[in-house]
Amino acid sequence: TDQKLASGGATYNSKRIAEVVVAKNKQLREELRSTEYPTLNFVLLRPLIAFALTKKRKLNVFDLGGGGGTHYFIAKKFIDSEIELKWAVIETPAMVAEAQSLREPGLSFFENSDSASRHLGIIDIAIASSVFQYLKDPLDALEDFLNLEAQYIFITRTALSNEIAPIFEIQKSRLKDNGPGRMPDGFVDEEINYPLTVVNIDLFKRILETKYEIICEIEEDRSVHRIGVVTVDDVLDHLLPDDWRSDDGGEVNG
Repeated sequence: TDQKLASGGATYNSKRIAEVVVAKNKQLREELRSTEYPTLNFVLLRPLIAFALTKKRKLNVFDLGGGGGTHYFIAKKFIDSEIELKWAVIETPAMVAEAQSLREPGLSFFENSDSASRHLGIIDIAIASSVFQYLKDPLDALEDFLNLEAQYIFITRTALSNEIAPIFEIQKSRLKDNGPGRMPDGFVDEEINYPLTVVNIDLFKRILETKYEIICEIEEDRSVHRIGVVTVDDVLDHLLPDDWRSDDGGEVNG
């Protein structure tokens, strides 16, 4: 699971990306706290589906590639206020360092999954949003994720392919596309690039089903495009829902 944090992040493990993502999460946190009826992209609300599966009043949540804690702040806003959350975000060293200003009693940030697992103990829910395609070996990372033995897992915004062999590309994006919401004041937009690995969907699901029963699938746009004819962003625009970039860390952060 830590390959994203250790080796997939020569480009993504960036102070400037971390600064933008954390600043955006501060904006989101304040909006959620100050607005009774916030207007949010549905992508931000997706992980709430996982909380409908359990009736526990204390929940330990493992959030792989969770950026500046977007999913935590959304959960705090919308789930029962009597539910006690213990939330661990696993991120790049740059993101973990920058996100310390967002720490609070229920939210912590870690550079590796072992430290996060020790902090949580029993894991009730494990979330991976827009993560696996940005790891060096998505299938190996998936097996590590399953070995956490969380009671429930929620995987979303994951680019997969019908091709047998993995597809390797460099994704081009914009700095402003990282993190939830608009670019904060004081930042200058620029192009950023990071590696992308898209693996076979059937193989991905077979590995998933070695330890878990799939009880729900979110229907996505299943349009198919040939990488090399269009950009990787074009591919993801069709594989993932509209406005998928607005979730935390438009690439590896959820």
